[in-house]
Amino acid sequence: MKEGSSGMVTRLLDNRKLLLELIIAAVLLSLSINLISSSILDLKWISPLCAFVLALILAVICTTYFVARLLWFRTHMYTFRGFIIFHSKKNEVADIPRYDYGHDLHNYMQAAFAENAAIKRIWDKEPVDKGFHHDKETGKVSHRIGKGHQLVIEATKYYVLENLSTHLTDYFNRPDFDKKNLHTFARNDIPDVLLSNRFLELFSKPMEERTLFSAEDGAPSYGGEVVMAMGNGGAFYSRFDLTLPKGARIWRSKSNAIVIDTDRFALTIDVDFGGFGTVIPYKYQRHILGLDPHECHDYQISVRFTVAFKFASLFLPRGWGYYRWIESFMGSFESVFSEDRHFMDIVWESARTLIEYHEKQKSLADAKRSQPDAALDGESAAASSPPVS
Repeated sequence: MKEGSSGMVTRLLDNRKLLLELIIAAVLLSLSINLISSSILDLKWISPLCAFVLALILAVICTTYFVARLLWFRTHMYTFRGFIIFHSKKNEVADIPRYDYGHDLHNYMQAAFAENAAIKRIWDKEPVDKGFHHDKETGKVSHRIGKGHQLVIEATKYYVLENLSTHLTDYFNRPDFDKKNLHTFARNDIPDVLLSNRFLELFSKPMEERTLFSAEDGAPSYGGEVVMAMGNGGAFYSRFDLTLPKGARIWRSKSNAIVIDTDRFALTIDVDFGGFGTVIPYKYQRHILGLDPHECHDYQISVRFTVAFKFASLFLPRGWGYYRWIESFMGSFESVFSEDRHFMDIVWESARTLIEYHEKQKSLADAKRSQPDAALDGESAAASSPPVS
């Protein structure tokens, strides 16, 4: 993450105090410039035209400085870097225990393959490990983002929306928020986002419209409505809802990023996955995942959040409690997605020390077991040798 999310809104609100200070400074500065220019003209040191040009230049410099100070903290960018382990022999994204994103991504892929044969064909035809091509004749290496990469991007965006949905539900489920000031977006409220994400479209589709779900399939529900369910063959259903302050809008940008526009700020969500590798700690695949490292490819994937506060928000003193979820969500998402956070949470350095200790003990035990066998072989060879005359 490039910058801390803690106090993002607080820093913006502090700029309101800065605004008042700048206004006072601007008034004093304008008065001083006026007095100085009048004195210079009375002394006839410079012509009125030169005085006007000088005053104009100073005014532009001061205005630029004031505006820059006001706009400096209005845009924040947060980039979280996660990782994917692709098992080339099985042609699947590996399930990574205790890594929420890795576990959910594996489940999303398997659920989509179980229900949608077209998605499975795309994945089998263009898996993520085929992004680089080496031309043996020319020696050149080419790279392209294939359809398999696009599936990972869409599944990751769905993961972000699911986490944001849960976070917002928990955040606004408090008595100090007036439900009249909130609006819950459902599946049909975001048609352009829905059509651009095959996982969102599939997993949020009503169960009665899906053949792998029967009337008996069910899961925890709220208010009599099913929230989440698992169907036959691994099919997955999750009701989509996104609770936001009234006046918010959701759409898809020209670059396929998801934009959540509120009265105070605009949040842009984008995913970067080009099939470039990352360095996973040695022995992690074999000892934690039980996989052969030679059959695995490790990839880096990034989720980028851009929070752009609106200029008018500087002049709105109340109602910020409805928007502070953006701060807590950044911290929450980092804990479930960040590669560095994952290895810190599982205390990898301590785990690696234990792994190396047990490997050494096993090596010593194997060596001790082999020594008696070697001695017995030597005795047998000596007994079978003919006596020397």
